[in-house]
Amino acid sequence: MQSRAEALSRSLGLPLVSRPEEAVLLLRLTPERLELLKPNDPDLRGPVWAEFVHVPRYRQPRKELLIRAMGKKSSGQFVVDATGGLGRDAFLLATAGYRVLVFERHPVVAALLADGLKRACLHPSTAAICKRITLIADDFCKYHTPCTRADIIYLDPMFPAKRKKSRPRKELQLLQLLITEPVQEKLLLQRAMEEAQYRTVVKRPIKGPSLADRSPSLSLRGTAIRFDIYLADTANTKDM
Repeated sequence: MQSRAEALSRSLGLPLVSRPEEAVLLLRLTPERLELLKPNDPDLRGPVWAEFVHVPRYRQPRKELLIRAMGKKSSGQFVVDATGGLGRDAFLLATAGYRVLVFERHPVVAALLADGLKRACLHPSTAAICKRITLIADDFCKYHTPCTRADIIYLDPMFPAKRKKSRPRKELQLLQLLITEPVQEKLLLQRAMEEAQYRTVVKRPIKGPSLADRSPSLSLRGTAIRFDIYLADTANTKDM
C-alpha cells in the first residue's frame, strides 16, 4: 500500500505527511478505500469517500426525480455528467441504463471518484453498471474534444454555502473547503446547451435561482431540490 500511496502522491502533487493530525485536510489511503477528512475537527468527524456498493438509492432508480428529469428513454442514451463530484448521480444514471461520461475538474475529487468506481467494478452487484461509466479527470469547460454525441448533459454545480444557522451535510462542507475555484456558471451552461442534442438538466436548490439566471424550459420539483430542464431546439417533446 505504501507504493500505491507514493504513486498517488506523485500524480496529485501532494506531499506524504508524517503528522496527519496537523493537516487542514487529509487525503487518506486505507486498505479499504481512499477517503477525505479534516483531522481533529469536532464538527466534521469522520471521513467521506465515494461509495456505490449496497447503496439503497440505486435499487429503484426509476423512482428518482433525476431519472424523471432525463425523459422517458434510457437504454442506449448517452449522458455527460459535467460536474461529477463523488459520482452519486452518475452512478444512478448508469443504474437506470444510461451510458455516462463523467467529468470531474478537481484532481482530488476525481481520485476519490475513481477509487469508488474501481471498488464497484470489483463487486458482482455493481460491476455491470460500472461498464457504462467513463471518468475524465478534467474541466468540462476546458476540455477540447466536443461531446457532440451526448443526448443529455447533466449539471450539478456545488450549491453555495448556507448562511443560515443550519449547516450543510459534512460531505459538502469538506468539498467546499477543498474546492476554492468558483464555477463559471454562464460558460458551463452555455457549453452544455450547445452540445446536448436533446436537453440539459441542472440540479438546483428548491428555492435557489436558475443557473446563470437563465430561465429553463420546465422544472421538476422535489422537497429540497429541483431539476431545471433546458430543451434543445431539436428536442422531441414527446420524451418529456
